[in-house]
Amino acid sequence: MKRSSSEYRSWSLDDWCEIVRSLNVDSLTAWANASRSTYNRAVALGRQREIARRLGWLPRLENGEMEKLTDDEFVLRFRERGVESITDMWRCAQHWCEFLRREERLEGVAERLGFGYVIERHPADLDYYLERCKRIGDIAAWCRLDKTAAEAARKHGLMEELRKFAPQRPNVGYPSKGGPCRSLPELAVARLLEANDIGFVTQFQYPFTFPRGNRRHSESDFYLTEEGAFVEVWSVTLDEESPFWTEYVVRRRFKSEMCRKFNLRLIEIEGALLFRKRPEIYLDHIHDVFSSAGIPLMVRLEGWGALCPEYVEKKRGEGD
Repeated sequence: MKRSSSEYRSWSLDDWCEIVRSLNVDSLTAWANASRSTYNRAVALGRQREIARRLGWLPRLENGEMEKLTDDEFVLRFRERGVESITDMWRCAQHWCEFLRREERLEGVAERLGFGYVIERHPADLDYYLERCKRIGDIAAWCRLDKTAAEAARKHGLMEELRKFAPQRPNVGYPSKGGPCRSLPELAVARLLEANDIGFVTQFQYPFTFPRGNRRHSESDFYLTEEGAFVEVWSVTLDEESPFWTEYVVRRRFKSEMCRKFNLRLIEIEGALLFRKRPEIYLDHIHDVFSSAGIPLMVRLEGWGALCPEYVEKKRGEGD
């Protein structure tokens, strides 16, 4: 129904909210898509942000508004963005974090969100970074998991020297009780299975072949010998759009479909979480998946404890 400009101007805030609620939207963007006419009128009258606040939405901050926000309001906005760590805070709203740091409020907001903010100093000391890298056992993985320290090493000009002596993943993979693991996400699964005395073998062949080239057998990441279950630790999610991972995603879909076709028990772990989130979140994910599959993991491992590979330490002066 077409309305006149005078009718829009006559609406009270409650009238506007009632109209917008009837659209079943929950953000300014959704409102604009659902009813361009009412949204444009609200913008013309300068009322869209007032309406959004009344409805409990968090509209984009305008100039000067950030300085007026309380710590609780910052916490609410960070939670709406789904932050789960200090890194997430900086990634999703760096300008907010910089403002809070200047105001000496960043630590307090982080505490309210449930994760303490600790300023860690990284010295220009090669031994310091070697020790941190050894905790993980693979410099490539360390650069992804301990990003702040790795960036500090680069800034200090130590990365080239660090690569000479830091541990690296063995060519055959990380050693485990059931065989070598080809990636760090797989290693975490292996360590949890070992801690819970669950028998497994790695790189176990499926009873089907992948239709490519010589039709070689497809392999699972793990096979649980007593439970008769295959386990896949996916390093790439299904929504990955990079052309580099196209073949991987195809193989992932193929394995899942073939397991359903042959009625094979398949446990699927999203290994990409290890690099996108904190190690603790990835470990919780593994526990949840196995629990849902009827295989509870009673023994838990803390953070880096699940990422403890064996490695051969290089001595300085060797291989220079």
